[in-house]
Amino acid sequence: RSIEEQLGGALETVLPVGTQITDLPNATWNRRRFVLEKQLHRKKTRSSWIQNHGIFLVELDCDGKELKAALWSCRRCDEAGSPELFGAKATSASISHLR
Repeated sequence: RSIEEQLGGALETVLPVGTQITDLPNATWNRRRFVLEKQLHRKKTRSSWIQNHGIFLVELDCDGKELKAALWSCRRCDEAGSPELFGAKATSASISHLR
């Protein structure tokens, strides 16, 4: 199943403030676990147009703690069964991928 399918309704769900990261819906791919970045109640929201072509994720370690900076997952590649993940700090790699 694709990452987006695994997260299912979580894409539309707004969770209450104070929800623990371990309680968030998560997706597994290639033995890696991810949650939606937008459900982590960050101060800043993303405004880049690439969000129309994929989803922003945060990878978790085995204890449910954030591992790295946010990642962007290409929707088209995910639907094809081969998710491509890119660092979300800058959008240049994601934009190049979409071309």
